[in-house]
Amino acid sequence: MAIDNPIELAVDFFKTIEDKDWHKLSKMLHDDFKYYGPTPDPFDKDIWLSFQKAVGSAFPDWSYNLQKVEQINHSVRVTVHITGTHSEVLDLPWEGAKPIPATGKEVEMPIEHAEVTFKDGQIASLKVEMGPHGSLPGLLEQLGID
Repeated sequence: MAIDNPIELAVDFFKTIEDKDWHKLSKMLHDDFKYYGPTPDPFDKDIWLSFQKAVGSAFPDWSYNLQKVEQINHSVRVTVHITGTHSEVLDLPWEGAKPIPATGKEVEMPIEHAEVTFKDGQIASLKVEMGPHGSLPGLLEQLGID
């Protein structure tokens, strides 16, 4: 199924994360959704949703602050400048991760770029280009976690 407005869908995708509308977000993602980021293997839909819920809970004011959104062929490229306040426990959803008590720290991530791809009218993948001090490692660094 073709997407009438990929840019609109990509912007709505990030807004839905910020709004913490997990039901809507789940429906936006293709069953084969993959997240490519700082981990050696991509996250599947369930792990990525669990990760987003953990971050959304720990950072109630999490914002992507979209700065640039452009369609390139069949994908959308975005530039984000993530900010948020770590005001609740960050309980990452993978084995061995220890809950990180709220620090009250305001985080401001470096500018990051990501690509959103589509399949059958849904989000098929999110690929984050991680720069220095970015993504999850940069977030943990700002929280003072080694």
